Amino acid sequence: MSPCRLKSTMVGVRGGLPLKLADRVIKYASNPGDLVMDPFAGSGTTLVSAKSLGRMGLGYEKNEAYCEIIVDRLKKPREASESVKKSRSNVDLFEDE
Repeated sequence: MSPCRLKSTMVGVRGGLPLKLADRVIKYASNPGDLVMDPFAGSGTTLVSAKSLGRMGLGYEKNEAYCEIIVDRLKKPREASESVKKSRSNVDLFEDE
């Protein structure tokens, strides 16, 4: 059996989480100042949304390439964070070891 490789067209999981959807969920499920946790942070969309909505964000991500993307996105204003996500869209989730 050959190993399965997933190449994503967007940073994060296939299909990615739209920022506007993350905003809706976070606004509905939390209040300003609350802690929003994302155990599979991917490209950091949930954390970007939480930050822009006045929440604290806590995210975990195993893949170091995605961690770099998250850090880059959180350093920039919300609008610019989307361009970081799009410009780094060729991250391979299962790199050859």
